[in-house]
Amino acid sequence: MAMVEQAVRRNLPAIARGRVEVRHGDCSQLPYEDASFDQVCAIETFYFWPDPPGGLAEAYRVLKPGGQLAITLEMSREAADDPSLTQRFLGRRFTERSERAGLHILSGDDLVDRLTKAGFQDARFVSEPRRSLGWVCALARK
Repeated sequence: MAMVEQAVRRNLPAIARGRVEVRHGDCSQLPYEDASFDQVCAIETFYFWPDPPGGLAEAYRVLKPGGQLAITLEMSREAADDPSLTQRFLGRRFTERSERAGLHILSGDDLVDRLTKAGFQDARFVSEPRRSLGWVCALARK
């Protein structure tokens, strides 16, 4: 609930104008009607989704036809494969430790595969393996 409170504080003017609504929810059961949004984004959360296919199905459900999904991760497998010795060492070390802790650490190709299997179209990704621990952003359309 701390993140909800923080989001409300940061968006008070937009909330007051009726442009923003902040609600607590679960990616596996989004509290919105079908085809409610033009865009859905998940920033630094996909690692923690207990049921990634279910969460993607929910994102698909709440998107309007032609709507776009963006998933951004600061830690991906791209860092572990980077030619830079430092980045490769740190990326592999953090990836392995995070996976042991139960997080879903994926590559851009993994994300595209999951998006395609969830029914999304035009799935693609952009990566910056030397930023942080392998920054990656995957995009797709309903």
